Amino acid sequence: MGDAFAVLRVGTSFDKRGHVEAQIGLKAKAKSFSTEIPSELDFFGEFDKSTKPEIEDVGQETSKKRKRRNSEVENEQIQQFRKTYRIKVTGPDSPSPLSCFEDLGQYDIPEYLRKNIEELGFDGPTPIQMQSIPIILQKRDLLACAPTGSGKTFAYLIPLLTLLKTHRSKGFRAVIIAPTRELAQQVYRCERKLK
Repeated sequence: MGDAFAVLRVGTSFDKRGHVEAQIGLKAKAKSFSTEIPSELDFFGEFDKSTKPEIEDVGQETSKKRKRRNSEVENEQIQQFRKTYRIKVTGPDSPSPLSCFEDLGQYDIPEYLRKNIEELGFDGPTPIQMQSIPIILQKRDLLACAPTGSGKTFAYLIPLLTLLKTHRSKGFRAVIIAPTRELAQQVYRCERKLK
């Protein structure tokens, strides 16, 4: 233990090269950041390194302005919808929330899942379901917080079953980790209702 406290007493040194170069008047080297995903982090296997962002032709300026105006109006409507349901979202290009479960048709959900959602007789998605289902269906990371009883379990089970598409009897295709037995039982009951 004496060694650990010795490190704390002495402190640590940081890389001060950028600071020193700025003092001398030299230009600090700009760090380059890559947007490529390392292969070990590409869990879905769909990242194609050969694709590059498309650049529209400069001659299409009028259609660009029209699209921008339409998208601004649409963004305002989406923001107003989120404000109405007290949905707060951070991150670039967040997908628009669902207003009803019929909107799931755009994500090509399996027929059995659509039928089971109808049979459960929900009036509509809860705010956590409205926003989290589209995010997960676009295979994006999500950290969601909502009160107990707000529908969080269905909010991730519906997209999970949609992404798995069909039933298979061999192998693990998804793992759900629950901190308590009661929560694990709740997840199981909800999953059985949807399946």
